[in-house]
Amino acid sequence: MSQILVKSNSVSTNVDFESSILVDGVTRVFPGPTPVEALRNVCFEVQSGSMIALVGPSGCGKTTILKIIAGLDQPTNGSVVVGGSSPEIARKAGKFGFSFQHPALVPWRNVVENISLPLEILRQQNKGKVTELIKLTRLEGYEKLAPFQLSGGMAQRVALARALVTQPQYLLLDEPFASLDWLLRQKLVIDFARIRLHLQPTSVLVTHEIREAAFLADRIVVMSGRPGTVLETVPVEFPRPRSEELLISPEFLLFCSQIESIYKPYYD
Repeated sequence: MSQILVKSNSVSTNVDFESSILVDGVTRVFPGPTPVEALRNVCFEVQSGSMIALVGPSGCGKTTILKIIAGLDQPTNGSVVVGGSSPEIARKAGKFGFSFQHPALVPWRNVVENISLPLEILRQQNKGKVTELIKLTRLEGYEKLAPFQLSGGMAQRVALARALVTQPQYLLLDEPFASLDWLLRQKLVIDFARIRLHLQPTSVLVTHEIREAAFLADRIVVMSGRPGTVLETVPVEFPRPRSEELLISPEFLLFCSQIESIYKPYYD
């Protein structure tokens, strides 16, 4: 694959505002005796139905960006527009799905009950969607098991199904596979790519695993160390659907090496 790195310092104006996420000049400074600048002038867009991945060194503000997109934190400067309105409006309308590093399943609820929880909170009825997601996440036969009876991979599948059950327009993922070993992680990444392609929510993934980002994303936003800034926005040009064989192809491994080389100096 040829070099395809593209510098990004601003947000495009050719965007479908009704279903996109726009992060424009976001700076976040945490106040205190010694103020901490976590983010500086971060700009990127997520087009409708696409996925971007945020990669960069620890502490560069990736999770802070997710919180700001979700309306759970506020930028010091800059703005975020979700579907043409504020993040708070989108969140209160139930347009977000969330998946985190730890599944955080409710221990006294079985698989079906955990997946159904967001529907109950939003007072929605959609048993058909629960059944569909159990099938898509390959949890058939495990519907009545409690969280303590599940393996780590199965628990993460339940968490992903729960994130998708309300058919969210926007999906925010904060290292959802990080607690798993690479072989299991690889299997879930492949399954998740299939599920996301089927449902097509507009998605933002935070990850430290470059192979995961390159396999799942349409574009990769590479960030510097603190304060987190956008170093490069890299289009991922491998055609979809992406197969397991791609993960070991020379072109894929070279691409991942290119991504790593951008922010590797921030570890020195």
